[in-house]
Amino acid sequence: MKNASPDARMIEGLQLLRGIAATLVVGFHLLGAGLSRPGAELGSFALFVNGEAGVDLFFVLSGFIIYVTAHRSPTLTPARFLSARFWRIFPPYWAVLLATMSVTLAATLALGLTEPMPTPWQVFVSFFLLPLPDHVIIIAWTLGLELTFYLLFAATWRRGNRWLLGAIGLWALFAQLCHWDVIDLPQVWAVLTNSVVAEFLYGLIIAQVWISGRSRWHRIALVVGTLWMIAHVTGLLPHLPSVGREINAGLPAALIVYGLVGLPIRLPRWCLTWGEASYLLYLSHLLVFRVVGQIWMKIGPDPYSHWLSMAALGAIATAAAILGTVYLERPYQRFYRKRILHRSPT
Repeated sequence: MKNASPDARMIEGLQLLRGIAATLVVGFHLLGAGLSRPGAELGSFALFVNGEAGVDLFFVLSGFIIYVTAHRSPTLTPARFLSARFWRIFPPYWAVLLATMSVTLAATLALGLTEPMPTPWQVFVSFFLLPLPDHVIIIAWTLGLELTFYLLFAATWRRGNRWLLGAIGLWALFAQLCHWDVIDLPQVWAVLTNSVVAEFLYGLIIAQVWISGRSRWHRIALVVGTLWMIAHVTGLLPHLPSVGREINAGLPAALIVYGLVGLPIRLPRWCLTWGEASYLLYLSHLLVFRVVGQIWMKIGPDPYSHWLSMAALGAIATAAAILGTVYLERPYQRFYRKRILHRSPT
C-alpha cells in the first residue's frame, strides 16, 4: 500500500528533528561568541563547531514537507499555497525584525552604544526577505532561499514531477557551476547561487520515493546519517573544502530525514513543542542573546566566557521561543487559518 500521506507518528519524528536543527544553530552561534572571548571556557559547546548544519536539516525537511503537503491536497492551488506560506513566514519574521531594529535604536539612543543602524538597502532587503546579502537579521538569507524555493514549487508542481524536479534541479546545477567558478557572478548573487539549494532537491526526491511506497533501509539510513552528522557537527570528520555544504552536511541530513520518515515514533509532548517552537527559536535567538547578554554583562561577568552561562543563554532563548509559540504563535496561526486562508478562492 502506498504512503499517500504522513501519519502522526512520522510527523512527530520530523517535528523532533526541527527542534534539534534549531538547537544546533543556537549552539553554533553561542560557540562563535565564546571563541571571540580569549580564555573562555567553552566546555561542551566546542562540539558545535559545525552546528550551522542545522540549516541543512531545515532545507531537506522543507523539500520533503512541502511536497508531501501539496500531494495530500489535490485541490490546493498555487495562490493558496503561496498565501499559506506568506502568512506562516512573514508576520512572525516581521515582528522579530521590528524588535531587532528597535533594540538597535534603543541601544544607540538610550545606552549610548555605537551600534550601526541598518541602511535603507538593508531594511528593503530584509523586509521583503530577498535572496540577497545584507540582511538585518544575519540568518534571514536562509529564509530568502526558502521563499525562492516556494515560488519555483508553486510555478511548477501542478505541471508534474518533471517540471518540478527539472526547475529545482536546474537551480541546483546552476548553483554548483557558480560554486566551482565555472560561472562567475557578482557577489550580490552569492545567496541565490549558494550550492546549498541542492538540499531542497534532496527533500523532494525523498518525498517522492516515500510516497511511492518503495522506500527501504530506513533504520540503516538513520544510523549512518546520524553518525555522519555527529561527526560533521563536532568536527571529527574532516571538512572537504572542495565541495559545498550540500555534501558535507546535506547528505547526512538527507539520510536522517529519509530514515525518520520510514520509522514512525511516538514522542512526549515537550519534544513536539520544542519542534513546534523551532521557527521562533531560529528567528529570535540572536535577539535574545543580544538583549539578555547586555543585561547580564551589566550585572555580572561576560556570559560568553563560560559554558554554563552560555548554556543559560541558550535555555533562555529556547524558553522564550516556546512561550512565544504557545501564547502568541498558536493563536496567530488559528487566526490566519480560520479568517484568511479559508476565505481564499480555491
